Amino acid sequence: TICELPEVARFRQRLGFSVASSDEEKARTIYYALVENKRFKKTKDRTQNPKYSTAAVLSDSGGHCRTLARAFASLCRAEGIPTREVTGALIGYPVGENRYESRNYCQPLFGHTWVEIHLHSKGWVPVEFHGIVVAAGAMSKDNVKDKGLRRLILENSRKYLDYYFGHVDNQRLICSNSVKQISLCLVEDPEQPAGDRRRWPDAEEMRFDCSLEVECL
Repeated sequence: TICELPEVARFRQRLGFSVASSDEEKARTIYYALVENKRFKKTKDRTQNPKYSTAAVLSDSGGHCRTLARAFASLCRAEGIPTREVTGALIGYPVGENRYESRNYCQPLFGHTWVEIHLHSKGWVPVEFHGIVVAAGAMSKDNVKDKGLRRLILENSRKYLDYYFGHVDNQRLICSNSVKQISLCLVEDPEQPAGDRRRWPDAEEMRFDCSLEVECL
């Protein structure tokens, strides 16, 4: 089980929850322990199951949205807090009045992941690790050189992290988890018979752009 992992045992011991700690207090403590010590980064994971994701995040300097979300969910479940994974897309680029666009290179558009936890007094509450991307932990002397911008990031970093526990912004589309299994780029093989699934194999070696445009009515 997750609790048998040495990384999880050490993490839970450091948090030191009391019997009187509420589910929300536990979830917030887990959340801040991750967002204040981990950074968002692309990883090449050999698998995406919760046990692997949890061990990978706790033993590394960070992870991407799915590994961070699954690690958080697993750690919450270890404390008896119900969680569920949410799949969707980020559409944060305005391209006109009430229109937004998302673009990816060789990656699924609906590949973003966050978590919802169930609290007795509030119901299902979203928890999003995207705040790491815009908070101070993502800043370096190379990627943010403007002193004014650095100051603003430092001043507002905690606000970003606070906001994404219990909220998500309006730049997200929710979809079924099965969307992750949809092939993004298929190439016809005319040597295969019509109607045969082998006629349209995945173009695994092909490089491609994906775009999604959304209009808000």
